[in-house]
Amino acid sequence: MISVSAIPGGNPAALKDPEHFSITYVVCADCRTTYCDRCMLARPGPAGPLGGCRRCDGELLDGSHRESLAARRYPEPVLRFNEGTELAGEGRHQDALAAFERAVAERATYYAAHQGRARALVRLGRHDESDAAYDTLLALDPTNVSAILEKADGLSDRQQLDAAAAWFDRALRLSPLHMVALARLASVLNASRRYEEALDAARRVSELSRDTRALGVTAGLLAYASNVRAMALLNLGRNEEALAAADEAIESGPDIPLHYAMKALALERLGRAAEADLARRLEAEAAARAGR
Repeated sequence: MISVSAIPGGNPAALKDPEHFSITYVVCADCRTTYCDRCMLARPGPAGPLGGCRRCDGELLDGSHRESLAARRYPEPVLRFNEGTELAGEGRHQDALAAFERAVAERATYYAAHQGRARALVRLGRHDESDAAYDTLLALDPTNVSAILEKADGLSDRQQLDAAAAWFDRALRLSPLHMVALARLASVLNASRRYEEALDAARRVSELSRDTRALGVTAGLLAYASNVRAMALLNLGRNEEALAAADEAIESGPDIPLHYAMKALALERLGRAAEADLARRLEAEAAARAGR
């Protein structure tokens, strides 16, 4: 969190808690995005730690300019990007694409507009063009982990599993504690029949989630990783361990039919037919609640 204070030297409470507060920050003169000092060091932009804004490549100013910027009109590429974002939120992806393309025509290094353009192409089903759009963005901004993950997810959705795994690996090299990337990698490895690797990745999600620096840790993510672990263990014929992993997924929540399906399959393989039938009924009930 960024502490903004008129007290000389900064708010004493924030100064006493440097783990969670920063009093040094910069603001983009164009899109008004704010960055703390640790954000800048954690993911240097394409021009380096003190380069331009990572969203629009605008000039970064000392945070003391924040209030004076409020009266300024946004530059044209930022207006077009904001228009594209609003249109995308309304589901008008063709119109959003046009707005994002105008933004990058105005400013070729508008990284967020390139990413918006790639997302719009995905929504329109133009996958070869979206892949090329992500490649263009990542040539400009190679440390953009969110763009790497979006490209990896797109490849995974189209069953290009080895390519997807390589992109998830790339994201993890840049951000080793990105739990979403690790969990998605585990799922792709399992679908690729690389069961031992999938099992290792899913275990690491649980192990690393206790690190306070880990990114994206939620109960739902931990349940997802436990379910992937159950799948990998079932594929390896380790049914008792798979049952335990399925129970972990169910206990972590949310209430997803697939978790009960994995439990039922493990129980069936263990010859526990009555318990498997109960798990199948719970699966059906969860599906009904989800409207499936």
